[in-house]
Amino acid sequence: MSLGVRAWPLIVLALLAPGCASLRSSYRAVSPGVHTIGNAYTVEPRITWSRTYMYGLYEMWTVDGTGLETLRFYTGITDGQPILRGGANEAQRPRFRASMTAAEISDLVAASLFGSRYPPRDVRPAPFGGVDGFRFEVSYAVSGGVKREAIVTGAVVDKRLHVIAYEGTALYHFAKYREEAEHIVRSVRLRPTASR
Repeated sequence: MSLGVRAWPLIVLALLAPGCASLRSSYRAVSPGVHTIGNAYTVEPRITWSRTYMYGLYEMWTVDGTGLETLRFYTGITDGQPILRGGANEAQRPRFRASMTAAEISDLVAASLFGSRYPPRDVRPAPFGGVDGFRFEVSYAVSGGVKREAIVTGAVVDKRLHVIAYEGTALYHFAKYREEAEHIVRSVRLRPTASR
């Protein structure tokens, strides 16, 4: 075997290494303990998650992989902003209004995150870090027909919308980390600047 043939795998690894490093570095471990979300509130996970920031617009955590389960944090959405920002169709997206009722906000969040085909169910009041918030569930499907379940909770604090969405595959992963996600929601503590 020539030196060139033997060296080929090393050349490929050398070329791929920078890309692999950047992929690894985009996720950071979230160990058990207190963590600040968007300078608005803290949460306290009991297990280790992996965290990434999606385009600087929201924070996303996962344990087994984003295709299996995610915990997403949307913080500080102001009056007139859509929940999901960026992209060519941003101008057409529905906007948060601080005057909305909890039911209207639930419809807005469900349509923004899961699509208008999947309306929220069991919309109800729920505490969020010591203030009155909302909660609902959604069942939906992604490409390929994979069914997923989601729990969404949030609140409007100082005219800013905060949302936590936990979702996972209906077959297994949603139930696997549901209690951990519920614990994280219960652990929300608003920071003084977010609750004034």
